[in-house]
Amino acid sequence: MEEFTSKGSSESLEEFQLVVNELAGDKSMDRIRMEYEKLLSALKKSRDSEKILMLKCRELNAEIVSASKAAAALKLSQEDQTALKPLKMELDEAWKMVATAHDKQEKDSETLKNLQEDISNLTKTTSQQPESSEDHHDLIIMVQDLTNERDQLETMVESLKEKLNQAVTTHQELQEQREKAFQNISQLQQELQVQQNEISRETRTKEKLVKEVKQLHADMENKMADNRVLGLQSQKVKEEKQKLEQQLTELKMLQERSIRDLEQLQMKNAKLQQECEHLSSAKERLSLENQQTANKLKVREEE
Repeated sequence: MEEFTSKGSSESLEEFQLVVNELAGDKSMDRIRMEYEKLLSALKKSRDSEKILMLKCRELNAEIVSASKAAAALKLSQEDQTALKPLKMELDEAWKMVATAHDKQEKDSETLKNLQEDISNLTKTTSQQPESSEDHHDLIIMVQDLTNERDQLETMVESLKEKLNQAVTTHQELQEQREKAFQNISQLQQELQVQQNEISRETRTKEKLVKEVKQLHADMENKMADNRVLGLQSQKVKEEKQKLEQQLTELKMLQERSIRDLEQLQMKNAKLQQECEHLSSAKERLSLENQQTANKLKVREEE
């Protein structure tokens, strides 16, 4: 569609340029030529505006695609934020487990410490009592039981320490992931806002250009209507010019014929003038001869 419009516009410009070139050599067509030049200028401006509009449309489409991608990314980030809720719950649960494990570790450590003191006291008591005593045997068994319990508690404490460390590490990792996710969401929201502002600006620019192009097209249609009127006037002027040229040619031919007739009349007049002068001379001569003859006759009569 763009290619077709551009091709049609180029052909129109070429046609108008040809008309302007044809009218340039005829001064009688200056007014019409000036109107054609105005129309040609409007066509060029319209074509340039259309090119700018097409470019802006392409840029706007690219911005819309980019904004769509940003919106999709924001949607994903919002989905991620929704997914973060159970993660946060898991994080809170892990933190509670850490606190519980820490409390249990402290209690077990205190219990272990008390057991160690009991074992130490029992050991001292056992060493101070006779070996054959029945109480001595019971104390030894108690010491062994306490020692086993102490070992189990130590193992449990170590296990709790390891779980505590793992829970703390997991909590830190989850916290970092959460902060990173929130940062990504914030960045995407900012990018989306920038894209939306740019789209709004480009949309306003596009609407302004569309309005200008429509106005140029309307002006061009008016100019073309005026041009059609001028074309008819131009045709009429050409016909009048041809008639005047024909009349001028006929007048020239009549003038030339009149000049030839005048020259012939002048030649006849000169010839008649010569004949008149010749006759006048002959008349004077005959008059003189008649006078002389009359004088002679008069003299004879007197004799």
